[in-house]
Amino acid sequence: MKNNKLLKKVIVLSLITSFIVAEQQNVFAASDNFESIGDNAQVIKRTKDISSNKWGVTQNIQFDFIKDPKYNKDALIIKTQGFIKSKTRYQRNRQFPDVAQMLWPFQYNIALKVDDQNASIINYLPKNKTDSIDVKETLGYAIGGTFKPDPSLNINASVNYMKSISYNQSSYVSEVENQNSKNVAWGVKANEFNIDGNKISAYDKYLFFGGNSIRKTPRDFFVPDNQLPPLVLSGFNPSFLTTISHDKDTSETSEIEISLGRNLDVTSVWRHIPGSHASYIDTSRTHNAFTNRNFKVKYLVNWKTHEIKVKGKN
Repeated sequence: MKNNKLLKKVIVLSLITSFIVAEQQNVFAASDNFESIGDNAQVIKRTKDISSNKWGVTQNIQFDFIKDPKYNKDALIIKTQGFIKSKTRYQRNRQFPDVAQMLWPFQYNIALKVDDQNASIINYLPKNKTDSIDVKETLGYAIGGTFKPDPSLNINASVNYMKSISYNQSSYVSEVENQNSKNVAWGVKANEFNIDGNKISAYDKYLFFGGNSIRKTPRDFFVPDNQLPPLVLSGFNPSFLTTISHDKDTSETSEIEISLGRNLDVTSVWRHIPGSHASYIDTSRTHNAFTNRNFKVKYLVNWKTHEIKVKGKN
């Protein structure tokens, strides 16, 4: 009997200890998602990861809610990042097997859309067209609702919170294609390539033509991998910021759609034989042969609970 009572006490104590440890872990985990930024304001952080094998895209989205009693609106900073595979491939033309083709990403697409009359896009980075190889920009927030974009990363101590972006776009250029209070879209477009020591325009007919003198496969007609920039060879790691304001005490949730993807060009190469004693290699280029190959995800943002749910995807 004594042994049974002792066993029960041990079990109860074990359960209580497990509960306390679990609660402590929950508290610690929750505290990691909060950051105090002064004057009773705080940033509540959430992250969502979702991938698509079909589109060759991974979305890693950071949602930073700013709760500031001195700002008359809700605010949310969204950092759109992840990975977009290049989908570069080599093939023979189905109708003309003697024609070798290279499919490659002329443009990477990044877009965000807000579907809520009570929410608006009030800031975004990058704002201006940039051809820098390494893009680095930051956004600062000051108590009271002031957002300070600073491409030079020289924000001073007058801000209470900062969020930065950084990405590599070798041989490409970033520009805003569309922007209003509900939408913002960027295009990271091919610009100029360094091929075998020569600078070649992204629109050049003979771009990427080269390869081995003995051409047995479609791949052999084009320059080797070591002459292709990362955005053509493997893919692109986007990093873009969007700031959304929301009218307090209105809609509890807002739907936000984030889209990542690419447009593909096709470069075709074949041996042209105009006569019995002569031949030469010729090329053609199909610009934007495949457009808007994008992975779209709809997120449901709850302004009260700060929860993020995936509502749908294509």
